[in-house]
Amino acid sequence: MAITMSEKYRGRSATIGISPRTSFEYVIRADSGEDENDVLDYVATNTPATIGVLSRQYISVRELRNDAWEGSVDYGPFELEQPSDPETGDVDVSFNVTTESVQVLVSKETISATALPGYTATDHKGVMNVNPETGEGAPVPVLYPRFSFSETHYLLPSVVDAAFKGKVFELTGTVNDDDFKGFAAGEVLFKGMTGSMRGDTDWALTFEFECQPNRDDIVIGDFASPFSKKGWEYLWVMYGKLDDSDTGTMKALPSVVYVERLYDLKDFSELGIGT
Repeated sequence: MAITMSEKYRGRSATIGISPRTSFEYVIRADSGEDENDVLDYVATNTPATIGVLSRQYISVRELRNDAWEGSVDYGPFELEQPSDPETGDVDVSFNVTTESVQVLVSKETISATALPGYTATDHKGVMNVNPETGEGAPVPVLYPRFSFSETHYLLPSVVDAAFKGKVFELTGTVNDDDFKGFAAGEVLFKGMTGSMRGDTDWALTFEFECQPNRDDIVIGDFASPFSKKGWEYLWVMYGKLDDSDTGTMKALPSVVYVERLYDLKDFSELGIGT
């Protein structure tokens, strides 16, 4: 095979603007019976894939006679390949990390308490905005982290039957009783599912979850040991009122700590989307 190629005299063109382009034309000699595929391969091998920020997009050749061809190579902006639609069995995952406003009565730490001469600062054990006559505190809004995630599964119509929908309904508004998607038991709340049919091919089902961490380090008042609670359990404190004789004010004293379960615990493997 003997193919040679040279750039055509005055064979260049260029365009600038929103979509810049440039092209080169060539004279090609092929004297051993080569066909268009041979010539195209030769041009592709012997021209650059990129010129500056432009990428090679088209190669075309045209036969002039048995041993002569003309060719052109066009360059344009690099174009990302468009993602294809998900296929049945695929999974899309997304998550959201943000904050939410929570009313907090007890601070993490009292940095300072400064009293005028002749007065003594009462130790309220972190309770804030205490009324000196009643000993009752008032909460303040604090931003706490919030984490949620969703998974979209593409399932065959035969999977999404009445039994499947009933099981999803049963598990909605419950908490995981075992490890699930990297979270420990008690940390994941299943908020529900939305679904839509993609033609007659499959279902696109989006499962929504929200997470709260399990805690074993909750320090309250003068209790000797920290308290523990699962992510979606609720801890609340009953305060007793104590007359502080040193300051002549009432103060709230954490006296009883309760941990409550608000959600049923369920096996999330029954959703059929893995664990």
